[in-house]
Amino acid sequence: LEQKEANCQQEKQQALEIVEKEEQKSLEKVQAKAFAAIKAQMTTEPRVENVVTAPLTSSVTMPGPALKSRGTTGSGPSEVEKPGLLPPRPETSGAANDGAGDRPVNEARKRQHLDTQRLCLDAGVQFVPLVAEACGPAATRVWSMLGAAVGSLSGDPGSVGTECLQQSLSVCQQRENARALLRRQPAEE
Repeated sequence: LEQKEANCQQEKQQALEIVEKEEQKSLEKVQAKAFAAIKAQMTTEPRVENVVTAPLTSSVTMPGPALKSRGTTGSGPSEVEKPGLLPPRPETSGAANDGAGDRPVNEARKRQHLDTQRLCLDAGVQFVPLVAEACGPAATRVWSMLGAAVGSLSGDPGSVGTECLQQSLSVCQQRENARALLRRQPAEE
């Protein structure tokens, strides 16, 4: 009798494992579809080649894929800078009057920091600074779509998923800011 109970328990456990694996596969398929739908709705922000004189218009386009490390853009090999996360840009939100969201200024700073752009050009590598918007209107729409997708997968409302993603973004921003500060600290002797 004990043997039958043990066999029954083992069969139940195996059946539960099979069900869990099938649910996981189903969840992964739903996630893939949700992220594919979100990616299809995303648009690339225009890129300003000359940050000093070029206006922000939709006619300015980014040359090639944005996230290539030592890949190629139209004019040869390129080095892509690690993205910096910024608050909303004044030209897109219309509400920021406190100097926040200076993407062109941040791109210029990345070009000039430690003379990176000149060193890359001297080495025959095109330097492409990358500044990713994390809080502007376009980014907010993407966070909302991702939050809705995460919420639908977990059974929570989309707003809960969005809040969780925004909290994670905040933690990531704080972590990266702390790392940047630590990198700037003088070496201890």
